[in-house]
Amino acid sequence: MGHRKPLPTAEEVTIPQGHLWTKLPLVLAVTGVLAIAAGWFIADDDHSRNYAWLTGFMYAGSVALGCLFFVIVQHASNAGWSVVVRRVAECAGMALPVLLLLFIPLYLGRMDIWSHWMDAHHAAGDPIIEGKAAFLNEGFWTIRAAVYFIIWSGLGFFFWKTSVSQDSIADPEAARSVTKKMNTMAYPAIVLFGLSTTFAAFDWMMSLDPHWFSTMFGVWFFAGCCVSGFAFLGVNLLLMKKAGLLPQVNEEHLHDVGKFVYAFTIFWAYISFSQFFLIWYANIPEETTFFHLRMGENNPWQSIGMLLMIAHFGIPFLLAMPRTVKRNPSALLAVCTYLLVLHFFDLAYTILPNLFLGKHMVPTSTIPASAVCFAIGMFAIVWAVTAFMHTRSALIPVKDPRLSESMAFTNF
Repeated sequence: MGHRKPLPTAEEVTIPQGHLWTKLPLVLAVTGVLAIAAGWFIADDDHSRNYAWLTGFMYAGSVALGCLFFVIVQHASNAGWSVVVRRVAECAGMALPVLLLLFIPLYLGRMDIWSHWMDAHHAAGDPIIEGKAAFLNEGFWTIRAAVYFIIWSGLGFFFWKTSVSQDSIADPEAARSVTKKMNTMAYPAIVLFGLSTTFAAFDWMMSLDPHWFSTMFGVWFFAGCCVSGFAFLGVNLLLMKKAGLLPQVNEEHLHDVGKFVYAFTIFWAYISFSQFFLIWYANIPEETTFFHLRMGENNPWQSIGMLLMIAHFGIPFLLAMPRTVKRNPSALLAVCTYLLVLHFFDLAYTILPNLFLGKHMVPTSTIPASAVCFAIGMFAIVWAVTAFMHTRSALIPVKDPRLSESMAFTNF
């Protein structure tokens, strides 16, 4: 532990009026709307537009979900080091209710996107789909979607609101009780988060091909949420420091954020390879269809798969391994930005080849420009909400009883 530093007041860690960061929400919101509009109009047809929208939605949603998980796990472990960086993640969790609005086009296009099982005429006579009908049916699917948003929005609001309310508490004992309240809530929150994200991945991505299944799919999506969410947290912290904000965040905290990003990048690679290896080894037709659609001679998606192996794992594994990289702001910013880009390719590889499902042909295209525009636009919307929430409260939980521990934190 280092020397104790004087604790900041809420006024000292609030974004000043007229600061450049106060203009960021509007800039990002306008950028997001324009990018989404561009994606809407350049899409080839309604079918490809729906799939591109789903790709952008899952990308932006996974980033916000990753930040929410960061908040939950810090409370569940009663972590002290992360107090000065936690509020930034709490603000990102407040973007989750906005995802409900972005989900509306998916709901309206549900009979096109998930037609293989949702359309009764299309599914008639298919024994596999009929065997899954108790779970894969429009009514139950809609109820589950509503439950997911209630859980995510409720958890995001609870942790942000409770943390912000603690800032105005003068009594140290009362402040400790608020921290204990959030710590206690974190335990059931982990269960709710794990179940909801897993089944959302099943409902919105794995069910695009109702004949295919993987018991590791939910864990794969969880890993991607963590990589992208933690990388997004790192980008925000580093840019805010460059803007003269968050002086309490130092290289020790950035080092730990970098370790989280690095660890879950390895975890993502482990889960992705394990899923591929087990399917390849078992060689069961119902399971190999996923990779059959994405591999083979003249299949452009095979190059994307190779890109993910090398660029999403090999390069960041070697690049971010040194301690010096995780403690260097510019290097860490580059790594986090890089992984946010690669996370989009990972989701695109999972979702977009299903455009060719059932056509008995090798895919002739990979990522449409509309999917890129939707991903940029929805990511910008999530970031706009995050930046806006930064202006609504102090940037760190000033009355958290572990704040002094966090400010004095050092790595070994």
